[in-house]
Amino acid sequence: MLVVATIQAALAVVVAFTMTGSGTRLAAGHLRMDPTARLFLIVIDVIFLGIAGYVWGRSRAAPELRDTVARFAQLGLVFMAAANVSSSRTT
Repeated sequence: MLVVATIQAALAVVVAFTMTGSGTRLAAGHLRMDPTARLFLIVIDVIFLGIAGYVWGRSRAAPELRDTVARFAQLGLVFMAAANVSSSRTT
């Protein structure tokens, strides 16, 4: 989860600072990234990176939580994907 969160946060920063214009289209024109969506993309992914780091450290400190953490990681990654898609406006 930590690796995926790190990659996603890096991609969010790249997307936010390299895309210009007020309505850049993605996913064959189905999604549109405006400046507000780019801001929320960074915020969501950086916060999730912090959560992933905490979960990774917590699972290393308490090995009895590994089963629970595995389920949390799966659901967390699904949430991150849904939050990233929903932050962009659909056309």
